[in-house]
Amino acid sequence: YSPLPPLPPAEQAPLLEVRNLSRGEKYRNINLALRGGEIVSIVGLLGAGRTELCLSLFGMTRPDSGEIRIEGQAVQLHNNREAVRHGIGYVSEDRLTQGLIMEQSIYDNTIVTFFDRLHT
Repeated sequence: YSPLPPLPPAEQAPLLEVRNLSRGEKYRNINLALRGGEIVSIVGLLGAGRTELCLSLFGMTRPDSGEIRIEGQAVQLHNNREAVRHGIGYVSEDRLTQGLIMEQSIYDNTIVTFFDRLHT
């Protein structure tokens, strides 16, 4: 057993910050700040907006209002490629139909977001 490392100080600037993010009836006025070393889980009942929020944070859907900030800078994530460029990843809750390219090897599936960097 090894104890967990101490949490980062609250005064440390957030790496990812969400301010009053809303998307219709899917989710409303979401606020969070994620600092280095933290692990955050988004939980809720079916229909609570977890998936929709994560899709917005990954650039796959657009929020109606609010702000996403990365390292203090406001960003507009228009697609998942922009999210990956900013260091944001997404693991689908349905990894079989949304998370794998069945014709590809396990290795290729794990590096799929880096293909453009490997082949240039």
